[in-house]
Amino acid sequence: MFAAEAPRLALAPDGRTLAYIAQGTLYVRALDSLESIGLDGTDGAESPFFSPDGRWIGFVQRGGLKKISIDGGPVLDITAASESVGDYVGASWAEDDTIVFAKSMSAALWRVPAAGGVSEVVGGVDDSGNGSYRRWPQVIDSGRQVLYTRVANNWEDSQVVVQDLDTGTVTTVVQPGLYGRYIATGHVVYVTGTGTVLAVPYDLATQTITGTPFPVASDIRVATWGGAASLAVSDGGTAAFVRGDNTQRKVLWWVDRDGRRIRQLGPPVSSHYINIAPDGRQVVIDGDEPSGGSIWFVDTTTGERNRVTFADVYAYSPVWSPDGQRIAYVASASRQVLKDYTVFLQEVGGGSAPVAVYTARSDGSFWLYSWSPDGEWLAFAETDAGQSYVFVLRLGEEESPVPVAVTSAQEWFIKFSPDGRWLAYESNETGRPEVYVESFPGLDRRVQVSTDGGQAPRWSPAGDELFFWTPDRTLMAVPVSSGDVLSRDAAVPLFEAHDMEDPWTYAVASDGEQFLLALRNQDVLAREIHVVENWFTELQARVPTGR
Repeated sequence: MFAAEAPRLALAPDGRTLAYIAQGTLYVRALDSLESIGLDGTDGAESPFFSPDGRWIGFVQRGGLKKISIDGGPVLDITAASESVGDYVGASWAEDDTIVFAKSMSAALWRVPAAGGVSEVVGGVDDSGNGSYRRWPQVIDSGRQVLYTRVANNWEDSQVVVQDLDTGTVTTVVQPGLYGRYIATGHVVYVTGTGTVLAVPYDLATQTITGTPFPVASDIRVATWGGAASLAVSDGGTAAFVRGDNTQRKVLWWVDRDGRRIRQLGPPVSSHYINIAPDGRQVVIDGDEPSGGSIWFVDTTTGERNRVTFADVYAYSPVWSPDGQRIAYVASASRQVLKDYTVFLQEVGGGSAPVAVYTARSDGSFWLYSWSPDGEWLAFAETDAGQSYVFVLRLGEEESPVPVAVTSAQEWFIKFSPDGRWLAYESNETGRPEVYVESFPGLDRRVQVSTDGGQAPRWSPAGDELFFWTPDRTLMAVPVSSGDVLSRDAAVPLFEAHDMEDPWTYAVASDGEQFLLALRNQDVLAREIHVVENWFTELQARVPTGR
């Protein structure tokens, strides 16, 4: 799961200590102190959560559940070293010193001893959701029940439910609803996909709603993928939250070869991939919305956007055909649990339904990257069991994709050269990402292009340059000449772009002199965590429980 889509803050049960993630490190701050303390060894941490006594913080790091004392010290494994949690979607530390957690592609909850060990399924698999998945669990009622979010295709399908851990009985609390939390006042609070927080009185003993949901906050940051909310509430009545809009976290900017910003293109977006049409008149992008993801065209002159995909799927990773008359894109059958990936072709002018041409062989990540200049091949990356490989697929022979690099390394971002004779891609076989070029169709001559780290290669439209990013977000240009042998000169740095969230979210203009970059939208960055003490007083006044 994208790290940015995971919860980044937590409150100790007594409300006196805040834990949060900043710049990839776990910090703690006592609320009666002005100082935050970074905890050594927590680089890459995600999704913090507290132990019931507030002395330990659990978190996810590199696919495993870990814990660390709030005073610092060694980072300790919770899940076994041989077991990867994978795409983690919530954990809760129970009073019996076990931890209940969820995995994004599992319709079950899992439990592991907080002291460490092998995880096991809790209460079997819940099949009543008809293909739905569990997220963001919270153990409640002294460990007898667990509250969690159940999602299927979109936010409108999401439910906040309670499961009895003894009987396995599942009861719906609210629908639609995300990131539900039971709090000591006798309420369940939850959010909508647009960031509104609602509270509803709830009786634990009878598992029934005893009042009407009422909005109590707005503009809370909610992940467009995953439904995690930047909201935490302590047993003592303190609340912490982050405001912001994940659907507008990037801005498209035209820049020159020196990195100078020329003009903004259209309104803010939340895109993972952008591509300029062969005639330069349109950009195709994918965009997150509260209900999923869609493909859009953006006019390169006016910035006007037009939506392309409307089906009840999560559509992303669009590429242009060489004549600009069609696009290819990937769609997942689910908007919120990415799986069942299918590649579609669609006419740009509309009027005909998209045509499915390939279905991925695994439920791992799948990215479409390039369409060959002769129109016959598509290039993509597919992840299977955590391993990423790059392939080319000949249209009309979809059953037999051709592996370009299938190794023990991770390979990504594969792009055809403008003459169709070479494939550039990214691989970490040396221990860090580097850019390589492979001959095509022979796949028998390979050249390493970058030497000090390289990501997300793109060719100039003329084919005389190959661009890539260094790990510190410097755009490099490599002069190349293509033929039976690829010759290249030394890489030249063009400019730095530290505001880029993802190195692959850029495109090269048809003249090779300008670039379109997706840069962080400074207006929606989460710079502040808001803390409200005695929040329960206000909540009980606005949404009384009758207690």
